[in-house]
Amino acid sequence: MNNIAKIILTLAVICIAIAGVFHLIFPTFVALEALCSLTGILFASTVFFNLWSVTSSVRMPVRVVSRNIVIYIILGLSFLWTLLFTFVSDDWAAPDRNLKTLYIGYLILLIVGSTVWLIADFGGSAAQSKSDSVQSLIAEREQLLVLIDRIMLVTDSWNNGAKYEANRILSESKSHLRAVPAGKLKDTTACADIKVSLSALQSAVESADIATIKETNLKLINKLKSL
Repeated sequence: MNNIAKIILTLAVICIAIAGVFHLIFPTFVALEALCSLTGILFASTVFFNLWSVTSSVRMPVRVVSRNIVIYIILGLSFLWTLLFTFVSDDWAAPDRNLKTLYIGYLILLIVGSTVWLIADFGGSAAQSKSDSVQSLIAEREQLLVLIDRIMLVTDSWNNGAKYEANRILSESKSHLRAVPAGKLKDTTACADIKVSLSALQSAVESADIATIKETNLKLINKLKSL
């Protein structure tokens, strides 16, 4: 049995169990039995799918997570409100109860929930946009670090003394680049200048001249410090 089939079967069992509990509680079928079962099933379904999404490997966007949380809370409050109205406010077994107050509560939750949902949607979109921007900048910095790693590979054929000294010098640039805040890389001109400096550093390494490597590396470090 695949995972989807297991999920559907488990959820079906949960829904049947909830409906069965309220069917046994009420002596005769009334509207409140259906409302308790419906709100309970909806709430249980959201809990089930939220737990499944958390434990699964699927990475959900911030916007979707924000909206799901609001839906989860509103359905939970709806179920709680139904239970309170049913078993606290009056004789829960009465078949002719006036449900006007219950419906008014649903409408209030709908209005409040819709408002909060819209706020969460806009807020989640803004947060997602900012997160994507930051991730893009981090990826840009990682690409620059990879360029330094590639430059360091040029020294593989050198003797141990020269190789150690060159890699030590290059590691300084790598450390300074890693310390640059991702937000500083928003400036495309700055990124282009860093790439030009890395290209010059690569040429210096290919020349196998430690003095030139030191000089070029120092220029790159000063440029990184100025960001």
